[in-house]
Amino acid sequence: MALLTRGFVPLTPTAEALCRMFRDASWPTGLLLHLQFLAPLSNGGWWREDFRPDGVFLYLLFTLVLSFLAPRLSTSPVCAAIQKMTRVRVVDNSSLGNTPYHRPPKCIHVYTKNGVGKVGDKILLAIKGQKKKALIVGHKMPGPTMTARFDSNNVVLIEDNGNPTGTRIKVPVPTSLRRLKGDYSKVLAIAQTFV
Repeated sequence: MALLTRGFVPLTPTAEALCRMFRDASWPTGLLLHLQFLAPLSNGGWWREDFRPDGVFLYLLFTLVLSFLAPRLSTSPVCAAIQKMTRVRVVDNSSLGNTPYHRPPKCIHVYTKNGVGKVGDKILLAIKGQKKKALIVGHKMPGPTMTARFDSNNVVLIEDNGNPTGTRIKVPVPTSLRRLKGDYSKVLAIAQTFV
């Protein structure tokens, strides 16, 4: 408690009692003790008129509430790679990908086991009311060390047999695509620059 009290105003008897309860009691019994402790403060109302809570008291009360709510809160990390309903950018010069449309292309399926697409994975796009397969050639999520990270989720439209629809890729393609398993030679052949 030295860290909490240093630099603050001296503890009131109320805060000292709360500190002892935090230190001595386990969490479930500590909650009951806190509730029993706060009950006398409510003579007709929540706070007595002469009771002024100090900063340490409010800090301890706040951490108590958070400690009981924390197991119920979700703390999973945000998925920045390509998954269902992710907006993507078509970076080849195919006519389907470059004609303006009122809706951006969206991923509707990822052909992986976990449903998250990274560089070299195939996805199914909804683009201009059609379903088209595409190959991911860059995404926003940071990858392994010394690999490129892009400002947008880039894809190249491909046919069912794996041939690219366009004849040129307008943005740099990561060199990690060369090392991946699979036949990406035709996509790499139309790329102009590599990073």
